[in-house]
Amino acid sequence: MKPAIKSEKHQPSVYAFTPTQLRSYLLAHNFKPMHAGHVLAFIYRNAPLPHRLQQFIVNACSWELPFIAQLKVSDSDGTVKMQVELADKLAVETVIIFEKHRTTLCVSSQVGCAQRCSFCQTGRMGLKRQLQTHEIVAQYLLARDWLRIHNHQRTITNIVFMGMGEPLDNLDALVDAIAILTDAHGLQLPLRKIAVSSVGNPDALRKLLGIYPNLNIAISIHAADLAKRAKLIPAEKKWSLRASLAILQQHGRNFLAQYTLLAGVNDSIDDAKALAELLEGMEVKVNLIIYNPIRNGRFTPTSIQDVQRFQDCLFKQNIRTMVRFSKGSDISAACGQLFV
Repeated sequence: MKPAIKSEKHQPSVYAFTPTQLRSYLLAHNFKPMHAGHVLAFIYRNAPLPHRLQQFIVNACSWELPFIAQLKVSDSDGTVKMQVELADKLAVETVIIFEKHRTTLCVSSQVGCAQRCSFCQTGRMGLKRQLQTHEIVAQYLLARDWLRIHNHQRTITNIVFMGMGEPLDNLDALVDAIAILTDAHGLQLPLRKIAVSSVGNPDALRKLLGIYPNLNIAISIHAADLAKRAKLIPAEKKWSLRASLAILQQHGRNFLAQYTLLAGVNDSIDDAKALAELLEGMEVKVNLIIYNPIRNGRFTPTSIQDVQRFQDCLFKQNIRTMVRFSKGSDISAACGQLFV
C-alpha cells in the first residue's frame, strides 16, 4: 500500500534513487542491499514488499510529486501539453505526442535554458534552475498516470529529452534519471527508446556516452556554416559543433542531426550542400524541422517547396533525410515553443 503524499525537507525523494544509490541507502539503514530491486518494483509497480522494509521506505522517504497545474490538448492532433508545477512554484512543460505505433514523452531537464537559441521560446526565459532527478522522473510518472486515466489503450513507448533546457548542462540528473527509467525492476523502459538532444557540449557528451554507449543522440545543428550557426546558437562560440561530431564518430555512433529550416536564413541549396559536406562519411540521419513560430519571433517557416528542394539536395549527396512535421503547434507544444 503506497503512503499518503507527505513531504519533509530532510526526507529524500523516493523517486530520486538510482539502483546503486538505493542499495547504499538500504545498507546504511541496516537492510540488505539485495532488496533494492524489490523496493524499486514496489515504488514503480506496486509490487509486494516485506512489511518491515515497506514501512521503512514509506516513512523514511518523501513520496511527494509535482502536480499538473495546467493541461492543454491539441484539437488538430491530440498532443497533450502538461504544465508541471514544482515544489518551489516554478514550472516546466512536458508533452505527450501520439503517433500510429508509438507514444512519445518529451521531457524537460531544466527550468528555462541558458543556451538562448534565437529561434526557441524556451531560451528567452534564461535558466531558472536545474531540475533534480526526481523532478525529471516525475514527468514520466505524471504522464503515465494521466494516460491510464484518460486513454488506457496508450502507454509511453519512447522518451525524448527535447523539452525545456539543455540536457547536457544537467548531466548528473540526466544520467541518474535514465538509470531509473531503464531499471529492469522498476519502470523498465528500453534504453534504445530514449533519445537525448543537445546543441553539443563535447565534454558532457563524452561522459554521457561513456556511461550509456548505446543511448540515442540528437545533435542540433541548424547551420553548417559555423559563423552562421553561432548567430543562431550562441553555444557554438563556447562549444565547437565539430568537436561533438568528432566524439560521435569516435564512438562509431549513428546519430540524428536536427536542422530547423528558417526562410531566407539557412534553407538555401548552398546551405544544404554545406550540411552534406559537414556530415560526409558519418552514420547520420538528418531530421529537417519546419520552424514553429514563437511569440515576437523574427523568423518565418521555409515553404514546403523549398523544404523539398533542400531535402532533395541532401538525398543527392547520399544523406539520409526525413522531414519532421511537429505536432501540437496549436497549443504551443511543438519544437521550440515551450515556455512558462
